[in-house]
Amino acid sequence: CPGNVGTVIDEKKAALLNSQADSKHIWPDLNIFIEEQVRIKFLCCYTANDSAIWKEIDEQFNREYPWVGVDIFSTEKVPDYLRTRGEYDVIQLSGRDVSSYSRKNHLMDITDLADETLDRGAFLPNTLEQSMTDEKLFGLPMTISTPLLFFNRKYFGKQADALSRDWDAFLNSQGKAMARGSYVAFNLGLASLLHYFIGDIHNLTRATFDKDALIKLVKILKYISLNAPNGDMLKTDIVYKNFLSRKVSLFGAYSFTLGKIIDECGFDWGVSPLPTMSTGGPLVETTVNGINPRSEYKKEAWLFIRFLSSPIAQAIFCRNRKYIPATRTAFDETYAPQDPATAEILRNIIEKAQFSTVSSQTLYTIYSCIHPMLEAYYAGHCQAENLVERIISRVREILALEFLTSASPSFALKKNGKFF
Repeated sequence: CPGNVGTVIDEKKAALLNSQADSKHIWPDLNIFIEEQVRIKFLCCYTANDSAIWKEIDEQFNREYPWVGVDIFSTEKVPDYLRTRGEYDVIQLSGRDVSSYSRKNHLMDITDLADETLDRGAFLPNTLEQSMTDEKLFGLPMTISTPLLFFNRKYFGKQADALSRDWDAFLNSQGKAMARGSYVAFNLGLASLLHYFIGDIHNLTRATFDKDALIKLVKILKYISLNAPNGDMLKTDIVYKNFLSRKVSLFGAYSFTLGKIIDECGFDWGVSPLPTMSTGGPLVETTVNGINPRSEYKKEAWLFIRFLSSPIAQAIFCRNRKYIPATRTAFDETYAPQDPATAEILRNIIEKAQFSTVSSQTLYTIYSCIHPMLEAYYAGHCQAENLVERIISRVREILALEFLTSASPSFALKKNGKFF
């Protein structure tokens, strides 16, 4: 009867939400959902090269939930969302920013939703944790990125294993590369490299911090920088092209470089983990999707972020190996079979990984302060030991300011009532 129409629609929608519906009863009434379609806005970081991936994601999601449409907005400056936070329903961000965003009430607590419908064990180790603040969940991880060493097997052969164990072997490879008209480079952020030497940047606030590890890092950076032509060590596109043309025999880069090299490299190449110092460890960064607490369509936004971590979407992301999926099933069934050897390396990194607790804004501030110091050091204006003292002092100052402006004191340390 007419008075029960709304109830019937709600039951069908609930059945679709719970994936329990018999399609032969649902599809004849699909026009009901289409007429009442909700459209959510999704702000994410992707380039034009990824447009085909996101088109397929959109099509698959619409098949699963035909009453929800998604308008995808691409930007490389997701932090700008903070200034327009009422506009988007779902926002994509780095796992390292979840704590900062959630404490400022820019992300919705989805703990209760996840407890009802989410299998937390479906995610790879050290991935879901990056979406949490104070044991509450504020997003779902979608993909993973980790630093790797890419090398030309012709030049390294069996010696490649040593590259992942010993920074001295890495340095020696630079001299050998120069002898054949090649060079070694890093295309990694300073924070990523710091992880392999000292662990999380907040370790710099500890009185027991091992300065020798940081001294070794700045010496390595200087050696590589001075021997890379025209400062190309930091120019990502140039280093990548020079690797393909064999002008670079070894470089450190993030794992999303894998897909491009697979497609374009014409020689035998390999990957290995970066070596670590005794106080450091491997790093894994996640891409996380969260919900704007000001969204009018929180339920539909939840459906979308859950879908992006589902087997269907995860398989799409990892098909070209540009992205490492965040879930065990997609990694084991889709990603690993493409290249078992590389997958085993990645699996070992992920299981041992640490993750950054410093926000992107704080990292930007740290970079802005440290890079001029490094340039002066490269030019011979100071000694490594003096440089490290200045870096430690400045980073501690920045982290203390971060502490004072944060809602939580959990990541800053005090000594005798003062920051150190």
